[in-house]
Amino acid sequence: MSENHNGGKRRAKNQEGQRNSSSGRTANQPTTTTSSSTKGSKNRAESGRNNNNRRSNSHVSIKNNGCIRRPNGNNSQNRSRSGRDKSITYPAHKSVEECLRQYTSQHIEYTKGSSSNDYNSSNNNVLKLPKLVRGKLRVLPGNNDNIPAFVSCDRGHYTRDVLIADSLARNRAMDGDLVFVQIDGLVERDDGQNNKKGNQGKSAILDEEAGDTIIVHDDEALQEDMEDLALEKKHRGSREPGTWQDDRMQMSLWNPQVSIPRSDPLQRSSLKNENIPQYQGRVICIVPDRQFGSELDGDGTGTASTVGASGSGSVRQRRIVGSLKILPSGTTLLTPLNKALPQFLCPSEFSKTINQQISAGTRNNNNDDEDVREETGWKEVVEQALYQAIYTRGDWLETHKWPPCHSVEKLGESCLVEDEIRALLMENRVDHGDHPPEVLRDVDHSVKDGLYQREDGDMGWKPTPNMYKGRRDYRQQRIFTIDPTTAKDLDDALHVTLLPDLNQVEIGVHIADVSFFCRPHTPVDQEAQRRATTVYLVDRTIPMLPRALCEIACSLNENTERLAFSCVWRMNLDGTLPKTKDGNDDIWYGRTVIKSCARLDYATAQNIIDGKVGNDCDNDGVDEALWPTSRRPSGGHTMTQVAADVILLHKVAMERRKLRFDNGALALNGIKLTFQLDKDGQTPLLAAPYPIRDSNRLVEEYMLLANYLVAQRLITHSKSRALLRHHSEPLEDGLDKVADVAMAAIGFEIDIRTSQTLHESLCRLKQECTDPLVMMSVTQMLMAPMQPADYFAAGTLSPEQWKHFALNIPYYTHFTSPIRRYPDVIVHRLLQATLDESIDKFELSVQDINMICNHCNEMRMASKKAQERCDRVFLALFVRAHPLSGEMGVVLSVGLSSFTVFCPSVGVSTLLYLEEHKDMLTFQNRELAGKEAAIGTDSTPTGPVIDLVNQKHGDKSWTSLEIRIFAKIKVTLYCRDKPPIDVKLRLEGPWD
Repeated sequence: MSENHNGGKRRAKNQEGQRNSSSGRTANQPTTTTSSSTKGSKNRAESGRNNNNRRSNSHVSIKNNGCIRRPNGNNSQNRSRSGRDKSITYPAHKSVEECLRQYTSQHIEYTKGSSSNDYNSSNNNVLKLPKLVRGKLRVLPGNNDNIPAFVSCDRGHYTRDVLIADSLARNRAMDGDLVFVQIDGLVERDDGQNNKKGNQGKSAILDEEAGDTIIVHDDEALQEDMEDLALEKKHRGSREPGTWQDDRMQMSLWNPQVSIPRSDPLQRSSLKNENIPQYQGRVICIVPDRQFGSELDGDGTGTASTVGASGSGSVRQRRIVGSLKILPSGTTLLTPLNKALPQFLCPSEFSKTINQQISAGTRNNNNDDEDVREETGWKEVVEQALYQAIYTRGDWLETHKWPPCHSVEKLGESCLVEDEIRALLMENRVDHGDHPPEVLRDVDHSVKDGLYQREDGDMGWKPTPNMYKGRRDYRQQRIFTIDPTTAKDLDDALHVTLLPDLNQVEIGVHIADVSFFCRPHTPVDQEAQRRATTVYLVDRTIPMLPRALCEIACSLNENTERLAFSCVWRMNLDGTLPKTKDGNDDIWYGRTVIKSCARLDYATAQNIIDGKVGNDCDNDGVDEALWPTSRRPSGGHTMTQVAADVILLHKVAMERRKLRFDNGALALNGIKLTFQLDKDGQTPLLAAPYPIRDSNRLVEEYMLLANYLVAQRLITHSKSRALLRHHSEPLEDGLDKVADVAMAAIGFEIDIRTSQTLHESLCRLKQECTDPLVMMSVTQMLMAPMQPADYFAAGTLSPEQWKHFALNIPYYTHFTSPIRRYPDVIVHRLLQATLDESIDKFELSVQDINMICNHCNEMRMASKKAQERCDRVFLALFVRAHPLSGEMGVVLSVGLSSFTVFCPSVGVSTLLYLEEHKDMLTFQNRELAGKEAAIGTDSTPTGPVIDLVNQKHGDKSWTSLEIRIFAKIKVTLYCRDKPPIDVKLRLEGPWD
């Protein structure tokens, strides 16, 4: 089932003797050195999110009573320096089986006690928390032993992330690993400021008599919070929040049929994170990867459950992509592009070969002086190339400083598009390549009955009459698609019918019936499950499904019959949902056959909305640029009719959208770049923000509602098996910080209690602030603490946790994109099972569905990172050829010798390092009273300010410059051409 990590030093000694250069591994590791279990850690105890501008003298050390205390100033630095010479050995890992048994048994015991969120329990304010937690490790970027990491407890026992202070506490675990963590005690802050009241008087009792739990005796702080909360409620006249059905606007917009309690936003905002205890721990076991996860059965016997034929067995190897770093000793390290990973030790034979190549390239091959080698440039040439290697889990022994890698190969050169794309795909583990032959044969078999030869000679596909059985016929309905101009996988279509007597419309959302072709356990299903999502890059697409499906048989192409899964409902013209006499919604779900009449793109739909085209028009009198001939309707439907449908859909959608945001929906739209490429399909000629228009929002409104309605059907009919998607509330530490910045910098109060109050604050800021760049900057800052939405099986979370924070609704799922998202395929199968009344025979259990969800969450995040990295690569290549000078930058945060700058013209935020500007300026950091480094100021400084003095001879345009939050500066964007290539900033001076 899993790798056994027992054996300690005996196993390490035996394995170490087996390493040899032919296998690509080495036993010549230096002794591991670090400061201590927690010395030297940066002060990130408050949050697991990145912040590159923290003070450099904020460290963490360990107290004798098991609590972590952050020391002051120079003392911490001295302790850190003295610790670097200490040699340590990593602790041996415990076995997965042992940890799982303890984890399962303590969970059963814990459920009999109180939750860590229940601060007002009647049990004398005593909380019983498990000693052992499990979760994904998140390591902050930086190749440093003292970089902290965080683990979110996957069962929610701990409200705040568990701090893993440094590399020793990580115990050879890497970013993204699933780990078991032994809780050691409380994190206590002591940074020279007054102690937070929630950290006074707490004690953690860790003894064997307590079993597998931690007993935490709270002091009066949290009780005071509860009393303050009660007073605040009394003065405000607030009441208990009740259920989602108690909200009249929720009932009008969504008409929720499932009664779910709503959390009290006032209570959440009153119990700030600073008053909720945070714990620190150490990794005692790394769980081997499985394709789709593993879990103990309910009896705790250790039997693994896996989903899919490709999901069996653990994945022991991890591919690492990066560049080489050659130390003066000749040792070669592989530095990953992913800065959250440690450096890897290359095999001794590989290091020897690389050093020989460098030596052969010098002017004097007999001179081994490092400076001479650097002067010749050969070392730089080697270090600028991209390499890949393999790390085998378990090879990092207790006495090794660096994890060893093997099979090191040159991947390519930096700044070459193909090599950069290969690297980012490998780095994020989405380098799927072509679909295997057995998958293609399976697809050929599934579509063979509908194949025909089109007039242009290409092969097409349409359903056979036998496929119509059991389907509602919508072929005569005026249905059309609205997608991006270059889209080929069209998986959703719309129809609208005006019902004038009822002052209503009928809306139909028709989705490609992928589950008809992608049957369970077939090769195409297993491969789609493995990929989980389509990866969209600037210059290419890596599809989840073979192109014969995603672009031909499944794609809802115009003027062609297609199989669909549809959701049809009625709604009022004001965007609300009507009520029937029996109180239920009049919604129809089922399989259909459709024939889209037109393939509109967002630009054409927007032209219709803007009134530029569509009124009493015919084919001959319409400008080709406004409505291209290839996108005009067929099948007897006219352009005037389609335009009228678009106008009606837009009217209802905008009415609904306004009500949604009035009711608390939140949208933080970051800037998405779009690129114009040269004829070679690789060279970026233009980079500009992608416009979001009403035509995009039109489609979004109906897709959101269809997804919600399907989620409701699954909950009411498939119960705990329902595959849902929830969006957790943002990290309050991050929201607090943004609110503090806004108050300190511009005197504006942002109410962060709920998504609704946050949205209202942003609307008020937009109205009151005369500078739109401040609004853009605040939005950019608010995106950092937002957590990603995740898929899950309903039975694995309590109903209160199903809610979607950004949409402000009690539940949600994904139904509308099965061509590019595997969870939607499972949702289609579940929906059909509810219609067939066969849900009890559904082959996937709750645990199976949840494991698929976990895998899809990981692959979705990997795909997102690959897409973002690809955008960054193409932008870097663009500014490499065309540096952008004289661009405006807005300061978002200030550090000691660097600050984060947001460039609205291209929508990127990046650090500007003052050390790289010593040729033109001098600087001094002013640390002013009482605020942290992320807080800026306006007219009354209370945070850090960097004073810059221009030393560049001949440049009299400016003499001094003050860097603070929301300051506007002039910068040049250029390319860092060393791996990883990126966009860099050069300061030009103040913004005119």
